[in-house]
Amino acid sequence: MSDRHPLFEFMPYGAPELLTARQPHLSRALVLASSFAGVAFLAALVLAPSLPHTVVVELPPVIDMGRTLAPPPSIETPPAASVPAVAVRPHAGPALPVPVPDATAPPEVTPTPGGAAVIGEPDAGDGSIAEAPPRPVATVVETRLPEIGEYVYTDEMPVAAKIVEPVYPDMALELGVDGRVRVMMLVGTDGHVIRAEVDPKCSVPMLDEAALVSARKWVFKPGIANGHAVAVWVSEVFIFIPHR
Repeated sequence: MSDRHPLFEFMPYGAPELLTARQPHLSRALVLASSFAGVAFLAALVLAPSLPHTVVVELPPVIDMGRTLAPPPSIETPPAASVPAVAVRPHAGPALPVPVPDATAPPEVTPTPGGAAVIGEPDAGDGSIAEAPPRPVATVVETRLPEIGEYVYTDEMPVAAKIVEPVYPDMALELGVDGRVRVMMLVGTDGHVIRAEVDPKCSVPMLDEAALVSARKWVFKPGIANGHAVAVWVSEVFIFIPHR
């Protein structure tokens, strides 16, 4: 077993005295608090009957500073407006008939020897028929042609019906110039070539004109869209090879 040292050896100042006096001080504080609580309760019982239960606060009267209220409007019904009397003239006799103009008769229709009817009024002098006004001439609306590369819906593309071979230029043949030329052709609704252009990406300057002359002579079965002929662009490659 280990030896126990008294508390005074570790805390020689203050702490031992407080521990010793702890119990007496706590007992004294409890007795005093209980006494004060009992005295306060008895005082409340004695003084409660003498305290007022209702507090009435009186407000100062409101003083009107020169404002006068107008009397309420009258609820009497206003008198009805008088209607002036209208004098009635007695009926003197039967009413007189009012003349009504005659309706205008439609113009006479006179048949002509050719079977056409001429509408007009007869002349008062010689009985001839006035000529009818000229009919307006119907204007023809031209259909816009598509540009190169513009998409045109077709159910059937044009098919070549007449092919014309190009004529080899003499100078290109002597110099041995060959190549491929692509020609863009606008085929109209009648199947003929309306316009021909050389594709710059597939061109031979000495052979382009010969390809254009040949393309303009081609004839096609026109393109069809919704049962009608339409103008559409097609392309064709012309190959030039000199014969040796």
